[in-house]
Amino acid sequence: MNGSETLIWLLGGIVLILWSIRMIRTGMTRAMGSRLHDLVGIAARNPITAYLSGVVVTCGLQSSTATSLIVASLARQGAVTTAAGLAIMLGADVGTTLAAQILSFKVDWLAPVCILVGYIVYRRYEHDPKRHFGRIAIGLGLLILALGLITEATDPLRSHPIMVQLLQAMAGEPLLCLVFAAIVTWLAHSSLATVLLVMSISAGGALPMEAALMLVLGANLGGVIAPIVASSSYETAGRRVPAANALVRIIGVVIALPLLPIALNYLPLIEADPARQVVNFHTGFNLILSLIALPWCFAVARILTKMMPDEPIGETPGTPLYLDERTLDAPVVAIAGATRESRRMADQLSGMLHQSMAAIRTNDAATVDRIREADDALDQLYGRIKLFVTQISFEELEPEESERAMEIITFVTNLEHAGDIIDKNLMDLAEKKRKAGVDFSDAGIAEIEALHMNVCSSLDLAIGVFTTRDRDLAHDLLERKAAMRQMERESYDAHLQRLVSGNSATIESSSLHVDIIRDLRRIHSHLTAIAHAVLDRDGLPTPGATEPQRSDVAEEPTLSGSTSLSTAVASKP
Repeated sequence: MNGSETLIWLLGGIVLILWSIRMIRTGMTRAMGSRLHDLVGIAARNPITAYLSGVVVTCGLQSSTATSLIVASLARQGAVTTAAGLAIMLGADVGTTLAAQILSFKVDWLAPVCILVGYIVYRRYEHDPKRHFGRIAIGLGLLILALGLITEATDPLRSHPIMVQLLQAMAGEPLLCLVFAAIVTWLAHSSLATVLLVMSISAGGALPMEAALMLVLGANLGGVIAPIVASSSYETAGRRVPAANALVRIIGVVIALPLLPIALNYLPLIEADPARQVVNFHTGFNLILSLIALPWCFAVARILTKMMPDEPIGETPGTPLYLDERTLDAPVVAIAGATRESRRMADQLSGMLHQSMAAIRTNDAATVDRIREADDALDQLYGRIKLFVTQISFEELEPEESERAMEIITFVTNLEHAGDIIDKNLMDLAEKKRKAGVDFSDAGIAEIEALHMNVCSSLDLAIGVFTTRDRDLAHDLLERKAAMRQMERESYDAHLQRLVSGNSATIESSSLHVDIIRDLRRIHSHLTAIAHAVLDRDGLPTPGATEPQRSDVAEEPTLSGSTSLSTAVASKP
């Protein structure tokens, strides 16, 4: 095999390592779905369980970078503290070494077995989430093949004079090894891939052990760069966890450097195989570092909090806080961010809705202007959320995640429509009332306020339904829809009675009263739409699905059957 062929085989093996690790990571992400995100969040409540969850999750994902992105996402949402996030990352760093340990043994025979089993599982469950376990098995088989490919490709290089001189030169430049491995790891986004590459080249003694250990330390340093870069646009809380992990690892590498001669003396006593020595050093470094650092997580968190204090949030209402395009490659994390942003949009609508009653009652033009500005921000946020969700690759989502993505779009669309009704209808009516100088009767304003409070309460319930996807809450929300209709009818009937009795305030404000009630009901109809999305998720009928559906948004209610307002006024004595 000449030099060109060797280089092609070597590059092919490196690419195959990266691709197989990606297959394992995406297979695990798709198989577990949002449960992976939830698992990390729940385990983070205790440092020990947080540490163990980092080990388990990273063993499955084969990527501490992916685990770091999940943790940073949870930290920016306030679901994980810096100390708990650091504990998870310490466990994640150990988790990557376990995979390297397994793959360092002579398991070449497992490659065809894993690929065969993976193919059978994938085809057997082609339309079932279980098929992704087949994807994981195929990825593992390809990873074992790639390691063998690199070992075979580097055989001729071990005795090549130029390669011998190069490797000997690297052994004499420890800092160069450190920086080189860190850069390679950052570009590959995988410390595991770098360590496996070093292990394969070292297998036949082509790489001096001193240089190999320096490369391993460099790989451990490089593994912290990608999470820091990926979280650079996050709020301070989201950036602290990757920074804390980087601080711990930098300190660990600095301490390990003068201790390398001791490691070089003791590693051969444990195992003579150079490949096993590389992996044992990698595992030992991470295990010892994590056990020493774990009790200091809270102290490190305090240091990072002082170094990176929370900044006052000078947020623009229409600017997203939780949408990060870097997470689009991790659909579960992207959907979690979109869910969080949708909640924020709902909170902004809640503010508009609560202020709308004050604008109507007090004739305050400044409040009307604030609500109109808030609706402009709401429209911007809606557009950004919708665009972000549509950029997520639906092919990489499980049915449950796809349904969640559609629920997000449905939810924010209805929020946007409700905001438009507040802006273009209720605020126009508030302006009309102010310019006309009319007031509602005491009974009339009380009815409007009761309906308004019911809509505000339903918005809170709709947010709960969207967040929890609880069917019982969804049923409760639909029941409130029927109650809203009843309140609407009773208000119209009471309004009619006041007209008939000749109440002057009622007569002057009649059209405003009717239009405001109509618009509150239209807003309420948009808020209850999320209940249908949740109840339809399992293909089960929603209450009243077998009855003819009325158009809640377009329908105009009548007074006492077919009696209209104009007829009632005309017949007044």
